[in-house]
Amino acid sequence: MPSLVSSLGNLSLFIKRRKPGAAGNATNCFSCSYEPSCNWSAKKMYIEKLYDKGHTDFPLLVIVPDIEESTAKAGTEYRRAVLTDVLSSDYNASTPKTTIESKQWYGRCMWESDNGILDDQIVTLTWDDDFRSDNGKELSDCGPKTAVFQIFAFTEAQPGSHGGGDGVLMNSFSNAVEAVITGELNVEQA
Repeated sequence: MPSLVSSLGNLSLFIKRRKPGAAGNATNCFSCSYEPSCNWSAKKMYIEKLYDKGHTDFPLLVIVPDIEESTAKAGTEYRRAVLTDVLSSDYNASTPKTTIESKQWYGRCMWESDNGILDDQIVTLTWDDDFRSDNGKELSDCGPKTAVFQIFAFTEAQPGSHGGGDGVLMNSFSNAVEAVITGELNVEQA
């Protein structure tokens, strides 16, 4: 187990001052004239890239929890309409704070949202000196180690989406650690 885990980062992309001028005062992708050009359009990400291609599990199940059930009852066009309705819902200055805080706003403009998720993050894992023995037999000293990961929210290959990169990075790291523990790889190979 690491003896120290630290994380630091910032939110530098999805802040209001970086909102494209062409988006004007729009606060939701479905009411935005810039949407066809926007890499982070909720319409593109959730409907065109996922739903329209037959994808109905995560993250769509988070947005519309009964999305699969609604198809069985009313068909795919109804389900698409429900998803569109949820994504196009928005709030304004007159919306009560309790209403705003009671739900997620998946179609909200990324630059207008209350997003607090870092888009550039550095995670450091540190292990102390690792002297080990097995049934009294001394094993090679692994020595202290530090692993540093820098995670960017977006890549050129996957604009507007993590594209599963966070999970792939952490799975690869976990697999490498496990391979060292089980003896399949040495530390240098992992």
